[in-house]
Amino acid sequence: MQKEFRRKAPRRTYDSPVGILYRGKMSFTPCLQIGEGGALIAQLPGPNPIQEGESIVITIFFPVIGGVVSTAECVYFSEDNTVGLSFVDLGMDFKKKIREFVSRRKTIEAA
Repeated sequence: MQKEFRRKAPRRTYDSPVGILYRGKMSFTPCLQIGEGGALIAQLPGPNPIQEGESIVITIFFPVIGGVVSTAECVYFSEDNTVGLSFVDLGMDFKKKIREFVSRRKTIEAA
C-alpha cells in the first residue's frame, strides 16, 4: 500500500539489476530509478515480498563510479510491484557520486 511520500532528491531512470540482501538471502532485481536519497526497485520474486519499514542491503554498480553498498529502508511498495527505498547509511562520498550520475543522466536524456 502506497502512502504519501515526498522525495528530498531527484531520481533518474537507471534500468539495471541490483543486488538485494533480504532476510539472509541474496537476490537480484531490476532497479528502475536511482537518486542520492534512494531507489525504486522491482519487488523481489517469491513468497516474501519486502514490506514497509523493513531494512535491506542494496548493492548498486555504476559504470563510472563503481560499486555502492548501503542499507536501505522500504518506505513504500505499490500495486505495480515496485518498492521505494530510502538509503539509511550512504556516505557523503557516494551521495556526491550518485548526484553526479543523476545530473549527467539528466543532461543526456534532455539531449
